[in-house]
Amino acid sequence: IYGADLSYSGLFEQKNDAIKLLAAAKRIAGKIGVEEAYSAEFIQRANENLGNKDSIMSILTDVYWETNSALKENNRNELAMLILGAGWVEGVYIGTELLDLEDIHDDISKRLIEQKFTAIQIQDLFNKYAENETVAESYELFAPLLDLYATLDMVTIDSALRNDEETGKTIIGGKTEMNYSRGDLEMLKKAVKEVRANLIRL
Repeated sequence: IYGADLSYSGLFEQKNDAIKLLAAAKRIAGKIGVEEAYSAEFIQRANENLGNKDSIMSILTDVYWETNSALKENNRNELAMLILGAGWVEGVYIGTELLDLEDIHDDISKRLIEQKFTAIQIQDLFNKYAENETVAESYELFAPLLDLYATLDMVTIDSALRNDEETGKTIIGGKTEMNYSRGDLEMLKKAVKEVRANLIRL
């Protein structure tokens, strides 16, 4: 969550917030054993580039992949998955904070509803690692948001296969649409706020 916020702060040049989030992320990295991703060199690079959006995003991308690699090399894929899931929750939370409930068909609303596809993938990852005790316990924190996304309507329109006579290729047609209401967005806003609050309380 703090990593996602750090990216957001860097993108919008919120230097004071970025410094605090950087310190928080470094402390947590130490607790989970990936402190090497937050080396003195990284901290120096980040501090020197807080006013440069492109540079800070490049640096944060590097630290994400270094953290991910460190976890995978030590067979801690489950923790990497939880970090990914928490970052996704924060993205949805930031989106709902920017949401205009008076205009349910604006771009933010659509992007938030489309997160159903990511929710399905994260649910699959929880199922994959369900035997891991930490993952099983953590699932209870994520479940309210994942369960809500599972209830949202997804409709495939004009799904069909046809052959293109000129190329001889088979073309898969159709598109997927999401049906949602202001009530769905209100429930989403409430659910992600509660999930986030429980995650940062840990």
